[in-house]
Amino acid sequence: MKLNIFIVLFLFFLTGSAYSQDKRIAYFENDYMGLKPGYSTLEDIKNILGKLKEVEKTSNGHNYHFEEVIVNISGKDKEHINTISIVSDKSFFCPNGVILGDTIETTQKKLKKYKTGKRYLYDNTSGIFYWHDAQRITKIVLVYSAYK
Repeated sequence: MKLNIFIVLFLFFLTGSAYSQDKRIAYFENDYMGLKPGYSTLEDIKNILGKLKEVEKTSNGHNYHFEEVIVNISGKDKEHINTISIVSDKSFFCPNGVILGDTIETTQKKLKKYKTGKRYLYDNTSGIFYWHDAQRITKIVLVYSAYK
C-alpha cells in the first residue's frame, strides 16, 4: 500500500511539474554583432555594445538601451538575453536580408513563411519579428524562443 501511494505521489509531481514548465515550442539561433539571445549575458552586451544609455524596468525584467539596439533580459533566466531589438542600425541585415526601412511588401517577398499582426510580421522559421508603421520596417526583434 505504501509503495502504491509513493508511486501515485511520484507520478503526480512528475506530471504536475510538466504542466508548470514553459510552453516553448521552438528555439532560434539569431545573433547581432556576436550577441545571441539565450546565450549572451549582460557582461557580453556591455563588452560588445559599449556605453549603456538607459535601463528600463519591465514587468518581469529589464530593457537595456544602447545606441542602436535595445536588449531585453527577462523571465526565469535573469542572466541571458531574451530579445535583441534593432531600432536604428540600418547596416544590420537579418538572415532573411531584411533591413530597417524596407517596405512591408519587400519584406513579405523576402520571407518564406510569416504570420501577421496589426503592426508586425513574424517569421516563425527564424524567430524574428518585423515591426512596422503600416509602410516600412521600424524595428527588427531577434528572439530566443517561441511559445504556444
